[in-house]
Amino acid sequence: MFEVPLNAEALAVLFELAAKSGVSPEEFARRAILDRMEDAEDYLAAAERLRTSDGVTVALDQVMARLQAEAVASGALEPTDQAFVDAVSDWSER
Repeated sequence: MFEVPLNAEALAVLFELAAKSGVSPEEFARRAILDRMEDAEDYLAAAERLRTSDGVTVALDQVMARLQAEAVASGALEPTDQAFVDAVSDWSER
């Protein structure tokens, strides 16, 4: 085990967020650390893939269309599922 020194303000925020989340401050901190570790691993993996890529990219609308087609093919989604259509539209507009 180890200790993480926090100033009074950060400690107060930790206790407040833990209480609002319905967990102990220790559990809240544990989850935050694990989430940050996962994010760091994802970032490092993505950075490595980018470093070793051939530079070919795929437009987001192409990715979303492929995901929709795969979901329809698997039966997980109806071809006209409005929630998915709306999500694709929202992402395509960015």
